[in-house]
Amino acid sequence: MMVDDPSQHAAVPGAEPLSLCELAHVIYAPAAIAQERFAVLRRAHGFCPGTAAAWSVDRRWKEFPQYMLSRQRADSLTKIDTPSIQHGAVAAVLWIGSYLFLNSSVDLFGDYRIHADYAATQSSFLTSHGLVGGLTALLLALFNGLTPVDSLRWVVAGFLVMQIFASAALVREYAPQSFGAAGGAALTFAIVALALGPASIFTYPDMFATYIKFNVVHNPTVIAGRALAILQVLAIDRYLLRSTSGGWIALPLLTVLSSWAKPNFNLCLVPALAILLLPSLKSAEGRQSLLRPILLFFVPAFGALSLQYLVVYGQATAPSSVIWAPFAVALSSGQHPWRDLALSCLFPALALALHPCWLRNSAAIRLAVAVFLSSCFYTYFLAESGPRFTHGNFWWGSQISLLILTLITLAHFSAIYLSPPRVAARKHNSWRFYLLLGAIGLHLVSGVVFQILIQTRSLYA
Repeated sequence: MMVDDPSQHAAVPGAEPLSLCELAHVIYAPAAIAQERFAVLRRAHGFCPGTAAAWSVDRRWKEFPQYMLSRQRADSLTKIDTPSIQHGAVAAVLWIGSYLFLNSSVDLFGDYRIHADYAATQSSFLTSHGLVGGLTALLLALFNGLTPVDSLRWVVAGFLVMQIFASAALVREYAPQSFGAAGGAALTFAIVALALGPASIFTYPDMFATYIKFNVVHNPTVIAGRALAILQVLAIDRYLLRSTSGGWIALPLLTVLSSWAKPNFNLCLVPALAILLLPSLKSAEGRQSLLRPILLFFVPAFGALSLQYLVVYGQATAPSSVIWAPFAVALSSGQHPWRDLALSCLFPALALALHPCWLRNSAAIRLAVAVFLSSCFYTYFLAESGPRFTHGNFWWGSQISLLILTLITLAHFSAIYLSPPRVAARKHNSWRFYLLLGAIGLHLVSGVVFQILIQTRSLYA
């Protein structure tokens, strides 16, 4: 019988869950990994570039996937589990690559120009108006040697690299057998995950519509918000849901920074986490344990969100206010919001339908689902009045939460179907595996086509 609970798999030694301070160790040097793998292949198969074609048709190629997920490879990779100048080189290459990738998105909707011009006019970070600009506006001041938009693009590229690091940490946390000791595999997963998007290929070329587009890059603050939100979820799962000691500085700091960069995610996270913690009220011991989440999360979250609300909506001259408008924004952008919602979360919904025990056994899955459902309420039932009505600013929360739900379900999928014992025993070849793999393929193909249309400006021509 197939075991669906990733927690029932024993972790690879040395692959214990990461703490936030260990995130610097997530990205191993790809060059060293490639060199180690190439050396093993060369010893085992006489492999070299000149014999690649002959080796590919040899029967021994079947041994290669098993080796790539084998204990021998995992143990050998732990030897380079230390930060080095190569790690900095990898981060630098990713940073420059992200900067170039964002080039075509800078003037797409004018979001970069708006945030850059706003940040340039701020005289002090401590002023109330300075808080509206968020984290990217503050960091922009560090790049005053460049033009405003170019400076902001460098800052956002850094957050895109941070998202890669955080995604790699997430899959190592929830799929330790598949990624626990394989930094190169985690890095590859995180980079590929950037290309994932709603399964919108069915409505090509109209791939914007009312999809929950968790792969957009045209807005600088949502990129910063995604990176910080992933780290925040890891911290909440570790320090609150699993009651691991510590987190007195990391979690409140991440909560404030995440709320500051993009408050939408914490708007959804506050009610979701409160609902998940309600069973703790049944016992005296449970009620006492609520002090940690109150101090570590709810107090800083309420403080940061309240201040942002007062600054944005609390002034007499505020151009907009929050209104009750069920499906008004969605229907103004497209005629099929339910279809687009289903295609946006195709893989997570299908994975949880086929493996409902993930929801029962994984606190991280429960948290991600609760936050996404909370975000759907904000997305489809609330709006801003006045000139901001068509901006759809309440959609940002669902985009960030759906990305996190997708990443966590992908990690569970990897733990179940791609762990070394299953690969060695060839137990992953089930109809569920291929069905879920097909759903992942739809998300990947749609995301790549979506980014190509953006890069070529064909999507908005």
